[in-house]
Amino acid sequence: ALDFVAELVRRFDADVDQLYRRRKLRKLQLDERNDLPTFSPETSGIRDNEWTVRAVPARLVNRQVDLGDVSPANTEHFVAALRSSAQGIQTDFDDGHCPAWGPHLRGLSNVCRAVAGRLKGAPCIENAPILMLRPRAWNMIEHNILVHGKEAPGPLVDFALLMFHCAQTLFNCGSGPFFYLSKVKQHVKVSLT
Repeated sequence: ALDFVAELVRRFDADVDQLYRRRKLRKLQLDERNDLPTFSPETSGIRDNEWTVRAVPARLVNRQVDLGDVSPANTEHFVAALRSSAQGIQTDFDDGHCPAWGPHLRGLSNVCRAVAGRLKGAPCIENAPILMLRPRAWNMIEHNILVHGKEAPGPLVDFALLMFHCAQTLFNCGSGPFFYLSKVKQHVKVSLT
């Protein structure tokens, strides 16, 4: 699993660094001009054309009730959410989670155990609400994992560990994996995802 984290970090680290630099530069430009952001001319082709997306997967069609900002680190609350009649759970590793190292590891472990059918009190994952896994935002760094002596980007750590441990099981039972990507407001962030 950690090799997969390292592989993703090596593959995307330069892009993430460039994203951070562009973000800082853009903020300085806006502050200097006392201006507000606008749409980039680079994306006019997307905005000005008609386009469609693929059909929603079957388990995502009926989502009348979703539970938001459920931290998987709170085991009792997470199990209660899994046992609820909701159709989806925004399983939050970002803002609603407060990702300190201990709770973060507990949250990852709880998701992995729920998917594997080993979380006490939780239903089988194919009978539980859909997990909409929400990794940390691009501005969050994981200080406890170093790749080539550098702290790893938090969302890459979350994505890699969740994919490595859960993706095949979720896919096999028609339950994902589905990710909720927060704060993706610029086309350069979309290109990383």
